[in-house]
Amino acid sequence: MAEGSSTPNSGGEPVLGGWFLKAPEKRGKAQRRYFELFFLPLSAEIRYYSDIEFNQESRVTRGKVQDQKGAIPIYHGSVILFNSEEPILAVCNPTRTWKLTADSIEIAGEWGKTLRKVVADNRAVDAGEEDPGTRYSVLNIPKPKGPAPRAAAS
Repeated sequence: MAEGSSTPNSGGEPVLGGWFLKAPEKRGKAQRRYFELFFLPLSAEIRYYSDIEFNQESRVTRGKVQDQKGAIPIYHGSVILFNSEEPILAVCNPTRTWKLTADSIEIAGEWGKTLRKVVADNRAVDAGEEDPGTRYSVLNIPKPKGPAPRAAAS
């Protein structure tokens, strides 16, 4: 948690990270990308990258800023779809739907459950039912562990 804040990882560190195959928006082929979930002061965001690096000193895997390909906003109106039969996760916003395929059903489920909690928390804060100063504190998400495997060359 950032010092002076009860919001976990609000200082800009990712709270979840992993590889997904991202379906194209309109046409083209799916691309393997590294995704990270960030908590922002008033919302959350998934950033995705074409490449990552592992900082040996801080033991943190991070997307390279220069290789960031995009971001997916997560807010009170986002709809998160996943099930226990396929490793597919969909993030639906009014202007776009992102379809992501995980390496396993378990990974898609972990991300899906976490994102649904984030959306529910955003709704509660926006409705005045939760204190914005404690946004996401109930999630108890640990920091990402160790290096992620590099994307397979395609």
